[in-house]
Amino acid sequence: MHGGNMIFAKEYLAPHERTKMTPTTKDPSKKKRELEPWELAECAAAKAVMESFNAGKSRAERITQDQAAARLEIGQGAFSNYLNGRLALNMTFAAGFSRIFGVPVEAFSPRLASEIANLTDTAAGDTAQTLAEQELAEGPFQMSNVIAWEAPEDLPDDQFIIVPRVEVRFSAGSGEMVLEEVHRDQGNAYRMDWVRRKRLNPHRLYDFILTGDSMWPALPNGSKVTLNLDSTEIIDGKVYGIRYGDQLRIKRLYKRFDGGLIIRSDNAAKYPEESLSPDQLEHVSVIGQYVAHSFDGDL
Repeated sequence: MHGGNMIFAKEYLAPHERTKMTPTTKDPSKKKRELEPWELAECAAAKAVMESFNAGKSRAERITQDQAAARLEIGQGAFSNYLNGRLALNMTFAAGFSRIFGVPVEAFSPRLASEIANLTDTAAGDTAQTLAEQELAEGPFQMSNVIAWEAPEDLPDDQFIIVPRVEVRFSAGSGEMVLEEVHRDQGNAYRMDWVRRKRLNPHRLYDFILTGDSMWPALPNGSKVTLNLDSTEIIDGKVYGIRYGDQLRIKRLYKRFDGGLIIRSDNAAKYPEESLSPDQLEHVSVIGQYVAHSFDGDL
């Protein structure tokens, strides 16, 4: 129970006294700091981005604060505090906000865009080591337990699986997907314990080569992307391989309230999002969800 600034906390004393409640007061010295003018300007710029995004859109196409907060895995109150100048923007919020609304970070915070770019440059030099040794358990993409190897005999027996690399084509008329295995020994290798921990069926994992820069910088052109064909139910903001007409695309998907679909590229400055109504989904289907990827080209 709350009363004004009073917070009641239970005293852990003798057993017969454990129902006593003692009021304590908040420390007035711990008041939140006021944001600097430049921080307030960043918050206002982010709010303007959201308002501009929703302007002129139908109710089904708009993104509400509740929806955006859920995609960022924060509360709606915290999301509102960022936009209304009560919390300063940070890199995590800025990167997620940029993805959701399809604008570069520099559109609302050149400062954070520069910090993210510097962080990316620093991390780029460690990419090879990351692929071979390090599991990235957090973030929108996992290059987790993708093992660097040159030949199957380099891998210890019974400790790894090699995901077959395939090409996909769609039959005329029915659009049925046909997977053609082209290089069984050139796919990503994963530790079996990691596959079990993720509860993945190794027989339903396939590698596809990504072409184009629509998912840059997270997925560079030429990335070897592993998809789980058992996971086709759309979770907002996750990445999937989809059939779009007679093409395979790797995109970030969001569900519309009316049953339609929003298809979004991470490289939003170059590739605008596509919003499809339910009657436009006839030639679109989900192939599988992103699991991990590897990349051995130049960054």
